[in-house]
Amino acid sequence: MSNLSPCPDYYVVGPMKAGTTWIYEYLLARGDVRLPANIKETFFFDQKFSKGLKWYLKHFDSDSLSYRCSVEVAPSYFHNPDVPDRIRSAAGSAQIIVTLRHPVERAWSHYLHMKRYGYTRDPLQVAVESYPQILKASCYFENLQRWWRVFGESNVHVLWQEDMGEDLQAYTRTLCGYLDIDFLPIQDELHRKVNEAAVAPSFRLAAIGRKASYMLRDRRMYPIVNLAKRFGLKAIFFGRPDGDKPTAMSAMDREWLTNRLSSDYKKLSSRYRAGI
Repeated sequence: MSNLSPCPDYYVVGPMKAGTTWIYEYLLARGDVRLPANIKETFFFDQKFSKGLKWYLKHFDSDSLSYRCSVEVAPSYFHNPDVPDRIRSAAGSAQIIVTLRHPVERAWSHYLHMKRYGYTRDPLQVAVESYPQILKASCYFENLQRWWRVFGESNVHVLWQEDMGEDLQAYTRTLCGYLDIDFLPIQDELHRKVNEAAVAPSFRLAAIGRKASYMLRDRRMYPIVNLAKRFGLKAIFFGRPDGDKPTAMSAMDREWLTNRLSSDYKKLSSRYRAGI
């Protein structure tokens, strides 16, 4: 499939904390899918748009003829109201893939992510005031309507992270179907969780690590970012999944999130197959 544009044919737009890292790792391991060179996320259509399309396309300089399709996995795109029109303008008839998860569980995981990377150390309800995307990214129906409007509902394909846990093979076959590529076996190392939650040893250290990473990414110095990960700096700044466990969601926080997300989810359930 080609959209007659140097941009990717497919965008896996998230939301974050719903299985996008696993999708990226599977596509990367295949070797026949063109992805951004040396990095998972470019953040172009939401955070780096002012850099211009030329900056973005440098992430895809490799020969597209040697790949079955071209994909960007970009979970931060899902809830940004400007992104659908920007992608449509740049990429034309690109196909959109959305991967969803129980909205309350996803929002809580998003909040823990913000804590891990030094954005906030406030309790949930206070953190949402500064980072409303914690809730907005779980308003699935509201966000999907925007993608449907721009790309058409038939071009927006939905996966559920819960299906991944129940039958990983079937989930992956569905993904490959959406991408119009042959199913290839899942490598052994992907039969496990990826990008597991962790607790940063220090809020200040996490904030420093995040800002340094963004500075390098801004200059497309991705090999240095990847080298730092291989030397274990990610664990030093942001903690290890086998270290301290993240805070469990309290009954009060669960009720608070449920009250704010249930209306949107009911609208989704009335129109879409709800996977939870």
